[in-house]
Amino acid sequence: MTRGGLWGVGGQAGRFFATFLATSFTVRLLGPARYGLWSLLLAVLNYASISDMGMSSASTRFAADRHVLADDTGEARVIWTALAITVCSATSIALCVAVVAPFIVRSVLHVPVRLEAEGVLGLRLTCAAFVALAVAATANTPQLVRLRWRGYTIVTSGSTIVQVLAVPASLAVIAGGVATAAAVALGAALLSVAGNVVLGLRLQPRLRKPVLDRHLVLPLLRYGGGLTLAGLAAIPLMNAERFFLARFDSTVAVAHYAIASSLAGSLAFLPFAASAPLFPAFVRLQSQGANPTLRHLYATALQGAVLVVTPIALVLAFMARPFLEIWAGPSYAQSSIIPFYILVVGLWSQSLAYVPYTYLLASGKTSLIAKIYLAALAPYIAFAAGLTAAFGIVGAASASASLLFVQSGLYFAFTHRTSGLPLIPVPRHARMYMIGMVLMAALLYVIHGVLPSLAERVPAGVIVLGLYSWIVWRFLLPSDDRARARGLMTRLRSGI
Repeated sequence: MTRGGLWGVGGQAGRFFATFLATSFTVRLLGPARYGLWSLLLAVLNYASISDMGMSSASTRFAADRHVLADDTGEARVIWTALAITVCSATSIALCVAVVAPFIVRSVLHVPVRLEAEGVLGLRLTCAAFVALAVAATANTPQLVRLRWRGYTIVTSGSTIVQVLAVPASLAVIAGGVATAAAVALGAALLSVAGNVVLGLRLQPRLRKPVLDRHLVLPLLRYGGGLTLAGLAAIPLMNAERFFLARFDSTVAVAHYAIASSLAGSLAFLPFAASAPLFPAFVRLQSQGANPTLRHLYATALQGAVLVVTPIALVLAFMARPFLEIWAGPSYAQSSIIPFYILVVGLWSQSLAYVPYTYLLASGKTSLIAKIYLAALAPYIAFAAGLTAAFGIVGAASASASLLFVQSGLYFAFTHRTSGLPLIPVPRHARMYMIGMVLMAALLYVIHGVLPSLAERVPAGVIVLGLYSWIVWRFLLPSDDRARARGLMTRLRSGI
């Protein structure tokens, strides 16, 4: 688990730094209007997880059960059946969107007339890319059920890094626009498919012969159905405020919001990457009936998330403004900083909620996840529309952060209710920890007024984080946990 988490963190860190390096150039090469359009098309790529009918998670869930029983033939049947459903579903959705692309670009995204043709071509290329990404997300099942995170990370994160870095390079060489960026995204998605197929065949040779099982179709769809409904609801829930900004303001406002969202989203990359191995691990432990071990793993992961995410959120906020001025330019820093602060609060809560969400997913409670999304759909659209129309980019950020905060609370509440797992994510010595966080925030606020430049704030932030880490290690972690951590790191040195 720890080895997989470290590989996941490394892959996400590579994506993180590549994104921040490349975005600075992409923003300038595309300009505000085109970058706003490109950020909307990137949101389309996130719909790959919806177009596969939930098969990426369903395949892992069912194949893990077969792998625990050493049933290689059964595992291959699960993967091939899930792949067939993925291809049929994702291709059908992509073709429908491609056909109505002119209407979407003109009437939904409200793209300026001069960018309509470019936007239509970019949207169609993006549709092809999300089909490829959907296939790749199911083809990686053999790596996930075996917790082989090295190959998975190299292929998945590597292809994303290629895309992120190749977009500004292609724009600079070809002097293209949004369509060029979308073509690069398609190429990177195909690279991910090829890499995952090669690794999957190496780990599970039975996949060389396609075998479908019609008896698996309904169980897979029943599990994936909840995720599909949640994903369909997530389209407006996760992106409605961007479309409202495009309608009530402009694609330039969308660009400013996208920059704030990208920077705030960096908070989630560490807990997301570290918690990624939790899903197959929870599934395997449930299949083996190892409930005490599962509960211990849940509590340990949750405590680790709290100890890591909160100080990083404070330091990220501390460095944000001077970083935005260098990274995206003074105009973005001026318009994006307040939405960034608001979004960080919501993403902080979401980062902690990855653990209960993953537990619900591994437990097969996808219908419960769907109900949470569907129940929020109508209230959120009205809420986001009203706030965005009244307060612009600040209102959009407030709506998004509120949604994340409420959803995170519901994940904790339902996990506690159904399984008796911890309701409130607090570490040991909670009172001492909360006092420490308040003092850390106060210290950073004082330094914030003294050190205005990024060059001055970076070492100050590193020192504060170092002091925090020492306090946690020395006073918050019990001696037995420290001993286990030392032993674990010793074993990992030869295995990473």
